Amino acid sequence: ATVLTFGLAEAQTNYILNGDFSSGLQNWVPFIATPPGPVNTISVVQDAGNPVLQMAVNALDGGGVDWHVQTWQTDGPLNTLASETTYTLSFRAKASVPHTLKLELYQWEYLVQDYRYLGLRVVPTIGTTWQSYNIVFRTEPSMPTIYVKLAMAVGNQLGTVWVDDISLTATPPNTFAGGDLQLASFEPGETWLQHAIQNIPNPPDIAP
Repeated sequence: ATVLTFGLAEAQTNYILNGDFSSGLQNWVPFIATPPGPVNTISVVQDAGNPVLQMAVNALDGGGVDWHVQTWQTDGPLNTLASETTYTLSFRAKASVPHTLKLELYQWEYLVQDYRYLGLRVVPTIGTTWQSYNIVFRTEPSMPTIYVKLAMAVGNQLGTVWVDDISLTATPPNTFAGGDLQLASFEPGETWLQHAIQNIPNPPDIAP
C-alpha cells in the first residue's frame, strides 16, 4: 500500500471523543432501523481484554441500506473543524467476512438541518484480521460550526464489523497536485481509492 509520510510533527489534537470505546458508547449515537430491528446490534465488546465497537448485521432491510445500521459521533469537537483544511482519519478494524464500511463527514440534524457533505465519503472493504487504516481528506469551504457528524455505516450486507482506536487529527502541511485531494493507504493495497474519489459536492458512493 502507499505510505504517506509527512515528517515529524507535534502531537495533534484528536477531534474524536472516546475513539477507543473505553467509555462504552459514550459520545456515539447508535442507529438501527426497524425493520429488521433488534436482530441487528451496535455495542461495545471485549477483544482480548480491549473494548472495541461491534456492529452486527444479521438481517438486511430490503436489499440492504448501509445507513440502517450505523453510529455517529455526537456533536462536539467536530464542530470546530476548519474549512479547506487537510485532516487524517485513522482507525483499526476487522470483520467476520470481508465487509464494506462507509465513513462520512457531514452536517445533519433530524428535522432541523438537512444533510450536507463536508469532504469525506469513503467505502473501504474491511478484511478479517485487524488492520490499521488511514485516510487523508480536505474539508469543504465554509465549514459549519454546528451539527457536524462523523458516521460509520454497515447495513448494506450481512456480517459483523469491529472498529477501534478512531482518531481525527489535523494533517501537517503538504502539497496535493490535481483534483485527487482524498488519499488513502489501505491494506491490502486498495489503490482504487486514490483516484476514484474526488473532493466534489455530492460525489457518488464508491465501492471497490
